[in-house]
Amino acid sequence: NPLFLSKNFINLTQQEIATLRDIVYQIFEEPENEDNLTDFLDAHNNCSENINYTFNQIIAIENIIKNIIPLKNEPTLTQIDLNSLVRNCGNLIYKSFQSSEEWDNQLQILIDYRLEENLPTFSGNRTEIAQVIINLTENALHSVSERVKVRPNPPGLILFSTRSLKNQVEVSVIDNGTGIPSEIKNKLFEPFFTTKQTRKGLGLGLSLCQMIVSKHEGNISVNSSNNITEFKLTFPLS
Repeated sequence: NPLFLSKNFINLTQQEIATLRDIVYQIFEEPENEDNLTDFLDAHNNCSENINYTFNQIIAIENIIKNIIPLKNEPTLTQIDLNSLVRNCGNLIYKSFQSSEEWDNQLQILIDYRLEENLPTFSGNRTEIAQVIINLTENALHSVSERVKVRPNPPGLILFSTRSLKNQVEVSVIDNGTGIPSEIKNKLFEPFFTTKQTRKGLGLGLSLCQMIVSKHEGNISVNSSNNITEFKLTFPLS
């Protein structure tokens, strides 16, 4: 969630600031070493990027509060560019995960995007749709990291894909993590159902995802076999 992400990015920024401090000392000690300047610029850019991400999450928190305690009877709807939203959410959660305690530099986890060009926009609440994508991405990362720690081959992969259908747009989040046993698949969207031993983070989050998608007159489905799991979302264009 945005509070968790903000905390991670603040911690990551603190680490980068400490790195900047060390590099400044090195520059004073070795002013002729050009690598020190390059390292400084890289750390500076990382700090700036983390600050921007944190600011965006603060805005997301503000929007969530507004949705929980709406000022008007109806939520604000906007035209959603699904490709942009998916890429931003995917990159955001991946970067946050890298700064979390679960991350290990030895983990091989990749994120890939196969997004249909010129995908039509659809009307919806951008903050709510972002929360759905963030939840699915977090689940996928937890699942993939659990599997890779035990079986590092093949490398972990999370694939985002979008496409346009007749009067609909579709986004899929696919991972090669631990998979979901068939006997619990039909229970995933039940409120308060959870099985952290199998797939970390499932339960109430997916129930809320289904509520948000249904509110947008869309559909959410899941398919899992041979440790390949796909969550598919569809939203109407009209």
